[in-house]
Amino acid sequence: MTYPLTIVLTGGIGSGKSTIAKIFQEYDIATIDADEIAREICGPQRPILKIIQQKFGEKIISSDGSLDRTKLRHVIFKNKEDKRWLEQLLHPVIYQIMDQRLQSAKSPYVVLVIPLFFNAPPPFPIDRILLVESDEKTRKARLLQRQNDLSSAEIERIFQAQITSQDRLKKADNIIHNDADLAGLKRQVETLHKAYLQRVPSRHR
Repeated sequence: MTYPLTIVLTGGIGSGKSTIAKIFQEYDIATIDADEIAREICGPQRPILKIIQQKFGEKIISSDGSLDRTKLRHVIFKNKEDKRWLEQLLHPVIYQIMDQRLQSAKSPYVVLVIPLFFNAPPPFPIDRILLVESDEKTRKARLLQRQNDLSSAEIERIFQAQITSQDRLKKADNIIHNDADLAGLKRQVETLHKAYLQRVPSRHR
């Protein structure tokens, strides 16, 4: 199997991973997002959704037949075993699809957006870990501004369930600080983009 230079983009919830992935896309860098794949495989009538429905019942299904992610989140954050069950169901399928897309990517390097990377690393090779760090207060404010029906109490539970910032920092190869403006964020991505290109074999540039 042949893999391109592979960069994992990770960070706590609300840190700005999606925004940073879009900036990499401006340089024609392929990005593969684990959350987007999760939405795909949990679409209406998909086999994975039927398994989840059998486990948790009709209450987690929206009127259009899709997964109600908000209601499912309510369920799994009340029960660690349910959360573990869901992750064990989804992660192998997500990583299988991610692996396929990674091998067929055409850009000099590929950015994989994997929020839970430190909790469940993928089975394929990773070259660099790019961590997005942002002040906890800022991250919580971003989440409250989103249209996702998360309450303050639920946001607090999510933060408590995630690996600590100190642990993430110890494992990262590169760090982006996302507490300033968009222009500053773009400058950081530009610097990393140039550095990653230097790591790519010349025939792939």
